[in-house]
Amino acid sequence: TSWRRSEPQCGVPYWPSRRRINALKALASSATARLAGSIAVAAAPASSRVAKVARLSEAFHFLRLGEASYSASYSADQIRSFGATPARRQSNVISATYSSCRSGFFPTVRALAGLLIGCILAGDALGSDPETQVPETQVIEHIDLVYGRVGDVDLKLDLYVPKQSADDGKDVATSLPTVVMIHGGGWQMGNKRQLRQAAKEMATEGFVAATVGYRLAPEHRFPAAYQDVACAVRFMRAHAGDYRIDSKRIAAMGYSAGAHLAMMLGTVDPGDDFAATGGWEKQNARVQAVVSYFGPTDLTTGAIPEASRRLVTDFMGGTRAQKPDVYRRASPATFLDPSDPPMLLFQGTRDPLVPFQQAIRMADLMTQNSVGGRVELLVGASHGWSGETLERTNRSTIEFMRKNLR
Repeated sequence: TSWRRSEPQCGVPYWPSRRRINALKALASSATARLAGSIAVAAAPASSRVAKVARLSEAFHFLRLGEASYSASYSADQIRSFGATPARRQSNVISATYSSCRSGFFPTVRALAGLLIGCILAGDALGSDPETQVPETQVIEHIDLVYGRVGDVDLKLDLYVPKQSADDGKDVATSLPTVVMIHGGGWQMGNKRQLRQAAKEMATEGFVAATVGYRLAPEHRFPAAYQDVACAVRFMRAHAGDYRIDSKRIAAMGYSAGAHLAMMLGTVDPGDDFAATGGWEKQNARVQAVVSYFGPTDLTTGAIPEASRRLVTDFMGGTRAQKPDVYRRASPATFLDPSDPPMLLFQGTRDPLVPFQQAIRMADLMTQNSVGGRVELLVGASHGWSGETLERTNRSTIEFMRKNLR
């Protein structure tokens, strides 16, 4: 592959550094490239005070589709016009570039862009303001804990524990409510590190927070991803005393595909015939609360958008017609019953990947089964949101967790 400067489709020309080129090469060789192309977002070098403030706001977008290359970037002055804070600028510049450059791309590429943007809006990018960074002294980090092993694959999670002392007026031995945070990416991409900042902020609210890595499709089909996150919950119960985890107060939350897996943790019962893999088989994987950000609830419906169909097919290992039972077993809606924990679902009405009818379907089932919680439709929102809307949904998430993990 020849990597060279491309004609920008919007914004001003931008010449990527060697490090960025190497990152793009790595991305192009990943599963993302096999789906139709690749999109990368990289930060600008912090060579000036303005650049330091905007280093997570100035974005370089690169798409290689066949023989065509597209790139876009913004000057420091342009960056400042996108918002008052680095977090707001980060989300707005990504959304603007995506909206300006997406016309004419394949639906699958638009899906990938939406997935990446959704992950960025949900993860580190929106926690990147220097003013909102969590001081390292407030949180104890346990990085790359091996929570299970399947074949020759080590399954890892990162754990963030509130750091307390006797000066805080709290018993440092007290076990704490715990939140398992699951990244999105169409079950095919993404990384637990995307949610690092969000997890640290959760820890400052008094929760133990875990960001969980899991095996990805198409190499690992369903139910591998669900089995992995279930193993993570069992690991945390088995090691509750080591990390101040209250084994009776564990919640799951996720974004997009991660939200789907979180809802599976909330609805699948021990008797639902999913083999426990990875270890800690004597522990229970059920959680006591679930939060879903734009996650699919029922994969058996024929209304899966074209933009998502290939992602679902790769995850399932075939089409709905070919594997109807797999699609049924991969749907949280299949398992929902009156014994399930309360759920909070957020869903945009203009989501191109997950139709808002998926959330309504879960609302109907929760009503029929008297399961607590609520479903909130964000009118006009897409696959992810930012700014004040994200701040509000984040606050609602914390309130929901505190109420249901008491």
